[in-house]
Amino acid sequence: MNDASASPAWFRTHFNEDYLVIYSGRSQEQADQEVDFVIRQLGIRTEETVLDLCCGFGRHLDALRRRDISAVGVDLSPSLLAIARERLRVPLVCADMRMLPFTGGGAGFHALVNFFTSFGYFETARDNIEAAREMARVLRPGGRFSIDLMNREPAIAGLIPRSERRKGEIHIVEERSFNERRSRIEKSIRVTDLRSGVERSYFESVRVYSPAEIRDLLETAGLAVERLFGSSRGEPFGPESPRMIVTGRRRSP
Repeated sequence: MNDASASPAWFRTHFNEDYLVIYSGRSQEQADQEVDFVIRQLGIRTEETVLDLCCGFGRHLDALRRRDISAVGVDLSPSLLAIARERLRVPLVCADMRMLPFTGGGAGFHALVNFFTSFGYFETARDNIEAAREMARVLRPGGRFSIDLMNREPAIAGLIPRSERRKGEIHIVEERSFNERRSRIEKSIRVTDLRSGVERSYFESVRVYSPAEIRDLLETAGLAVERLFGSSRGEPFGPESPRMIVTGRRRSP
């Protein structure tokens, strides 16, 4: 992958209007199922507060709102937050997940949710641990969390090296690979507007973790892992599971 946009800080510019086209297959119905799963597994009650970390344009926030759950959304993308503000009347904050603007402690959130592989973007282990420490910090003692990740081995085995598709007047080419040395799945994306001929390029790079690696990382950060699930349908985690959903609690100080 020789794309000039292959920057360690790719996530600062990637999540814009093109992202909505590239990932247009993610439906509100799917978000509803995922929210029902975390409400059930984390035991979230209507009087509690939830942080949707990396909320994007608000699919899960909308589902939480319709279930009378008080939630705050945080994302680094001004573009996606602007769309969320048009759709929803919930608190929305633009922030880096390594520096969250919340007090935490006894005034912290009762629960934190992180959907759709939004953890592991940072290039260094130190930065990813710092993001996890912030998750722990903004939860009140005993606060619960759910982090939705790729299941490493099936994700690597199922990589399609190259694909092309069309969405309306947009042509999308995606090239994927696994960087074994860095344990990262990487993707180069080329989006072409067929009406204007304008072409834009993007890059993604996500650290993929084994169950032992993510458990060690989270527990180092102050988060106690309690259960792993293989999907938002609540299936037990296994070697062939499509996802690795990690749930647990903030450790007591």
